Amino acid sequence: MNGAGLVVSHVSRRFGGVLALNGVSFAVRAGEIKSVIGPNGAGKSTLLNILSGVTAPSSGTVSLDGRRIERLPAHRRVAAGIARTFQNLQLFSDMSVLENVMVGAHTTQRAGFMDALCGSRKSNEDTVRAQAFALDLLAQFGLKSRAHSPAHALSYGEAKLLEIARAMASRPRMLLLDEPLAGLPYGSVKQVAEVVRALNRAGTSIVLVEHNVKAVMQLSDSVVVLANGEFVSEGTPDAIRSDRAVIDAYLGEPADAA
Repeated sequence: MNGAGLVVSHVSRRFGGVLALNGVSFAVRAGEIKSVIGPNGAGKSTLLNILSGVTAPSSGTVSLDGRRIERLPAHRRVAAGIARTFQNLQLFSDMSVLENVMVGAHTTQRAGFMDALCGSRKSNEDTVRAQAFALDLLAQFGLKSRAHSPAHALSYGEAKLLEIARAMASRPRMLLLDEPLAGLPYGSVKQVAEVVRALNRAGTSIVLVEHNVKAVMQLSDSVVVLANGEFVSEGTPDAIRSDRAVIDAYLGEPADAA
């Protein structure tokens, strides 16, 4: 691992009289899978929204490779190398699987608006490159045979994979995953988890928000625990499993505890 890629420092977010996050700090090293867990209402979704530019923090800073990004809009975060998925799928259901992934590649295209409007050679070359890259991604995710199917025809597990593939089309260095395993049967959980591992092995740093604690412990290099908008603990999966503060706030006693 190559040092701190993403640094969250004393980040708070207030919505009216509700303090959704209160002074949360942690770092995600380059090449790391950092999971964020906690009960409902812990502030996990608010945190991802702040990291991805959907929401600005009320106070605190977020840096990527030493550059402050907490005030950058979402599209500039994507250009800076951050992509995300959503807990509730946000696919273009009537577009094809291939077209959905190509939409995710728009930030990597070189042609400008007028080139696209006029159908210039540069625009056409961009389209050919984007299509080839999208097909490669679909092959990696086991979806190439579904490339020309409408997104709404996919199973729920396939749709989860498609959303991750679309996020990866922007070639991010940092991927934010919002409950990618939620609602999936065991076989699909295993498949999506393997995709997450493969992306990380290929060099993508990952922030994973997930309620499937077993999968979190198997996938993660380190885990951050939040509760009631506040930092509870951080450590390796083994350390988190035995942390009394985490057990009390979220995990509960193991089934075989005395």
